[in-house]
Amino acid sequence: DEAASMQSLIYRQQNAAEYFYCAYSSEHQVMVGFICATRCNEFTHDSLYTHIANGNILAIHSVVVDASYRRQGLGTRMMQAYQNCFMTQQNNDSIHKIMLMAKANLLTFYLSTGFRVNGISTIQHGKDTWYECEFDLKSKNCPCTVNMKGNMPYSVVDSFTETFGCGNPAAVVLVPDELTDESWRKTVAREFNLSETAFLWKDATNNNHYHIRYYTRSGVEVDLCGHATLASAATIFQRQEEEESSDSCSLLTFQTKNPHVTLTVSKHNETNSTSSMKYIMDFPWKTICNYNHNGDNNTSWCSKMLRETLGITNSSDILFVGVGSDGEDLFVEISTSAFHGLPAGEDINYGPMVALSGYSRGVIVCCKSDAPGIDFFSRFWGPKVGILEDPVTGSAHCLLGPYFYTVFQKKRNHLVGKQMSARRGLVECIMIDTYDPDKRKVRIAGSAVITMKGALQV
Repeated sequence: DEAASMQSLIYRQQNAAEYFYCAYSSEHQVMVGFICATRCNEFTHDSLYTHIANGNILAIHSVVVDASYRRQGLGTRMMQAYQNCFMTQQNNDSIHKIMLMAKANLLTFYLSTGFRVNGISTIQHGKDTWYECEFDLKSKNCPCTVNMKGNMPYSVVDSFTETFGCGNPAAVVLVPDELTDESWRKTVAREFNLSETAFLWKDATNNNHYHIRYYTRSGVEVDLCGHATLASAATIFQRQEEEESSDSCSLLTFQTKNPHVTLTVSKHNETNSTSSMKYIMDFPWKTICNYNHNGDNNTSWCSKMLRETLGITNSSDILFVGVGSDGEDLFVEISTSAFHGLPAGEDINYGPMVALSGYSRGVIVCCKSDAPGIDFFSRFWGPKVGILEDPVTGSAHCLLGPYFYTVFQKKRNHLVGKQMSARRGLVECIMIDTYDPDKRKVRIAGSAVITMKGALQV
């Protein structure tokens, strides 16, 4: 807290002591950090200086770790403990969310502890740019009201790979029909702390038809997730085989939150080996529109973000800028040489990416491949929904497949993409093109490895 003074700290201790938490080292018998906050009803400049005892917003002012204890994970543990205090308190109905301001260099830290970045703060605090961050308590409260009917089976699956520790991990939780408590799903997703957690329940009329919901590690629900769908299908198919179920089949359907989007997944095995099993998913064909920044079609705003976030300084390396027709993902094609020069995740400044308007979910950066057997490379970042770099993003290929299908002049309808995150992953795209745009599909194929299975005890 750069504006903290002894007077302001004394005010917070005297007027909002129940929100002033300290970390204490029993080994060295010293205080090693603290977090303090006050309550307010609106997160404004004036609210930072006055405590309103019944305010529904808890505004954090200071997150402080002693210099000799930094870079040891203490700040993360302090913040998680602080959040848990208010997530589990039964008398905490009146506090709806925790809010704070952060500089760009700390956004990664706050995103990793479950905060959502709302954008650039309207509060003026010196010359630097500050970002408004929010942690929703009401949607993450302890699910003490859920009527549980025994342990809920779960699995963790590495999607779009045949190798353990590669691809994109997702958690899959099988829930009973009656479980509709969204706050519980959000809490479980945050507990797994994977890029996505999928929740499934059977349809009442068809045992091979499931309803599916997707949540990020910060508890944000998203409409569609490819690797979590693949993980879900792998989980169901394996359970049917192990149980020798009469419902066993080679085709599953998943009804997403969007009533118009039903996903079909089939399994294909040429060698009768579990490790060589491929799962084929029918996904929507998405088109790309012109990028629009606050009503301005000028892509210079995007170029500025790419320069500040990813270090792309030569504008000639930016070959195309657009956005998915649903407004979720920004889509950028760059030169192959520029792509290979992109920084690692820990070297990325996510602030400009979050601040850029015109899209709501993530940023896809791609290029033509220079490797044999691969048609295009891609990477995906989604800090606006709590995902820094996603290892492999199946849903992004609803845009990538059609785009490179057009780039290659529709000469091949079977394309192979490689997502170049640290974990890597291969995604096959089969373009189902028809004269009727409403019937076009992107058939996405990939492998999966189930790495863990168990049952939730909560």
